Amino acid sequence: MPSALYSYSFEPNPSWSRVFAGQAEIKQYLQNTAQKYQVLPHVHFQHEALSANWSDAKQCWIVKTQQGEFHAQFAIMACGPMHEPVIPNIAGLKDFQGEISILHVGNMMSI
Repeated sequence: MPSALYSYSFEPNPSWSRVFAGQAEIKQYLQNTAQKYQVLPHVHFQHEALSANWSDAKQCWIVKTQQGEFHAQFAIMACGPMHEPVIPNIAGLKDFQGEISILHVGNMMSI
């Protein structure tokens, strides 16, 4: 996907190193933008949402996690469509004795 599509309209990046920038460059742009606009203190990474319910009485989202309950005007679920690996059906895979690694949302994980 072209790098420009990762740029926020309010914070364009005319300095992409190339049309299809690498992951590290895109990640750095997103982190810099989040720091500039002081978003990071409001982001909860590595929190599994157990439930998210809108409260009409409190006019906010009540998000329950294993780390506690959060109340927020906005709840952004950013796990993406690839949060669970899809293992291909390969003959003999269950009998394979070696290690199998797959790319999972930017991290390697073994199965």
